[in-house]
Amino acid sequence: MLFFVFVFLSLIASAPAKDTNPPAARVENVVDEYYGVKVNDPRVEPWNSAKMTARLQAASGSDNPILFRVDYSSGHGIGSTRQQYLEELADEWAFLLWQFGE
Repeated sequence: MLFFVFVFLSLIASAPAKDTNPPAARVENVVDEYYGVKVNDPRVEPWNSAKMTARLQAASGSDNPILFRVDYSSGHGIGSTRQQYLEELADEWAFLLWQFGE
């Protein structure tokens, strides 16, 4: 039982959403963010990424974008086709190149 309490407390301590400031406390130096979720991924619930993105957008006082990519047709790893993998990779590289001014 003690082990499960330790695991639970460790998960709570590592949750990034709890460290995001509420909208009343605006954060001025939020960097550009890119989050993605695959709806058919059984390992990760889609609303976790959506919730984190929404909290960051609400807390951001800057004009920097916080983007959220939703893929409704792919899954985790083996649940994705090569085309889906390449499209995701292209989006990630496009975001990076955009941020570096290329």
